[in-house]
Formats: sequence, structure tokens, C-alpha cells
Amino acid sequence: MMDPKSVVYKPASKNKPVQNSSKGKTVIALINTPNSGTEEIFSHFSNSFGCTLQNSQVDDVFYAPCVNPKSVSIVKSHDKRATVPLLRRLLRHLQQYEIPTECLIVTALRDPQKWFSTKFIENHKKMLCGMTDMTADEAIEEYQMWFERDAIYNRYMLQSVIRGFLNKYGVTLSKQMKLMQKNGGYSVVPPVPALKEIQGRGVPVESVCSLLLLDYDKLRESPERFNDVLPGALYQSPKKRQMCSEDAARYKTIRRAIRSYKFTNEELEKFIGKDDFSPYLEDW
Repeated sequence: MMDPKSVVYKPASKNKPVQNSSKGKTVIALINTPNSGTEEIFSHFSNSFGCTLQNSQVDDVFYAPCVNPKSVSIVKSHDKRATVPLLRRLLRHLQQYEIPTECLIVTALRDPQKWFSTKFIENHKKMLCGMTDMTADEAIEEYQMWFERDAIYNRYMLQSVIRGFLNKYGVTLSKQMKLMQKNGGYSVVPPVPALKEIQGRGVPVESVCSLLLLDYDKLRESPERFNDVLPGALYQSPKKRQMCSEDAARYKTIRRAIRSYKFTNEELEKFIGKDDFSPYLEDW
């Protein structure tokens, strides 16, 4: 069996996280927080590499083998707990056949204000479209009530993916955000080779895979940087989602008002709270 250290992903350079060598395999695991550009990021990879999305045997996890080059495979999910065991089995299979492997776990961050507005609009589009007499001010009131009512669930969602990876890789969010700003929208955390093998499961994925953190909002502003982050992953403009079939202008006004609204410091402090999640939310 191949020495796990020889499988460790090694970036070609600071600005080229993946080498895409034809002599081995590149595994990209997009494990992302909902409403953080998952489909758009995945479309860059799948359209560029000719990947076909397939359901895996694990709920909410999708596997996409690619044809150009055949050496690339993508795993996509919002569920870290379901995806990591699948990724571990895939890496163990490649090790058993002594296939040199690069592995990259990809996850994205969003500006919190933009994340809140996107999640609210997507979850309440039926209401926003159906209530044809709703004004922008009334929509903002609904937005504020939702923010307070669903705070516990949203606090969990924001840390459900990335917090665990940050802990495993031994890095802080505040430092990675500084690096993302310096690099123009991303940071790369190398594998942690010191992690011990899990009995019966092989090496932890964090000891084989690098972690690529994306500033989704910044990369959307400068989409050409996607090719710097992953050579060959060319930017693909996302398809515009269908708005309300009737009174599209009113819906557009309401959507613009919601996206423009900024929660007060008092509202945000209440959301952050004082528990185990709070330090992470403060950095975010």
C-alpha cells in the first residue's frame, strides 16, 4: 500500500493549488455551507472538466467523475458528516491501487449580511411573489422577524461545515480571512500529516487533503481569479433564476431592499450570543 505521505496533496505554487497531473488522480470535495454559492462553484468545475453528476449511495452527497481530464473527480455536498466517510473510502481505494492522488477540500465563505439576505429570499420566494400587495417596508419587517425567529438554526448552519474543518486543520477563521483578502479571494491550508490513522477507516482526510477556503463574494467580483485558484476551472456565468411570473418589477424592488438592509450591531450581538459558537461567529 502506498505510504500516505506520498498521497498528500502538494500545491504546485502559492497561486496554483492543484497541479492536475495526468499521472495521478485529483479529487475535489466541495463541502459547502448552504446559500454560499455551491451550485455556481460546482458549475465552474463540472463545465470546465466535463463532469457528470451522479447520486452516491449516501443521502445528500453527489459524485461527479470527469472526462476532461479523466484524472479529476468531484464530490459535492452540504453535509460534512456524510461526505467525509465517502471521501475517506475513495482515497483509501486510490491508495490501495497505488494511484498518486491530489486531494482538495473546498468550502466557501460569504459576507454575513449577504448570506442572510440570500437565505431569506430563497426560502421565502413564494411569499414574496404571492403577496402582490406587499411593500418593501413590509418585506423588511418580515426579514427582521425571520432573523430573530430562526437565529438558533442559522447559527448552527453557519458553523456546521467550516468550523469542524478549521478545528481539524488547526487554523483560525480570522487568520484565514486575512489571507483570503491578501490573495484576492482564497487561502490554502496544507494537510496535517501528524493526524493518526483511524482504526479500520484509514488515515483522516485532513492528513491527505489540503483545504481551500474561498471568499465567494470576492471571487464573483473578479471571476477570472477562479483560473488562478484551480487551473482549468474557468468561470461560467450562473443562469439567472426565474423571478415572479407576474409583477417582476415589484419583486425586484423588494429583493433589492432586502439585500440593502443592514442589521444593527445590537441585532448582530444578540445573534452571536455567548456560547461555544460565539467565538467563531465573532470572527465571521
